Amino acid sequence: MRASKKLARRFRVGDWVSFEYGLRRVTAQIVEDRGTLGVHGRRLYRVRPVPSRDESLDFEIPEEELDAATEPDEVKRGSTDAGAVAIPRSFDVLYIGQGDTRNWVATTKPTTGSGDVKARGAVGHTTAKWEGESEEERIAVVNVLVDARPASDARSILEDVRRLADEMFKQKHPEAVIRHEEYES
Repeated sequence: MRASKKLARRFRVGDWVSFEYGLRRVTAQIVEDRGTLGVHGRRLYRVRPVPSRDESLDFEIPEEELDAATEPDEVKRGSTDAGAVAIPRSFDVLYIGQGDTRNWVATTKPTTGSGDVKARGAVGHTTAKWEGESEEERIAVVNVLVDARPASDARSILEDVRRLADEMFKQKHPEAVIRHEEYES
């Protein structure tokens, strides 16, 4: 049996990458880390090519075909297309209660887009409990929709998503102590 070694991911959601596409080099932004779903455990990313802002043009590509790139000048200037609108982004923040304490661990995961939905902010709160356990929920998910241009800082988007989700979560659990962890697929 061959020992497998977990390789660290090279890119994160929001990073700019380039790759060969036919006879030309294309620049794209990573919109989702799909994890090690590829053949022989290859890491796949969902990317959105420039100048597209249309979610339907996203596609998956293996990590080894990507090179790091800088944000394209046309995106910095906001001139990728005349009628450009902000890209809706959807995130789920999963909260898991830690025993019978007020402590919760939260993980933020990008989800597949929000389509043409106009709502923004924390839009959904779902809870669950282990069968046979107490009446109090130990698992909750808050869905957050945000507008974010490809040029937006991924870190500030993530901070906004967490803030909005925590506000909704604390309406149900006002005493909660929340610790956010990075999502690992």
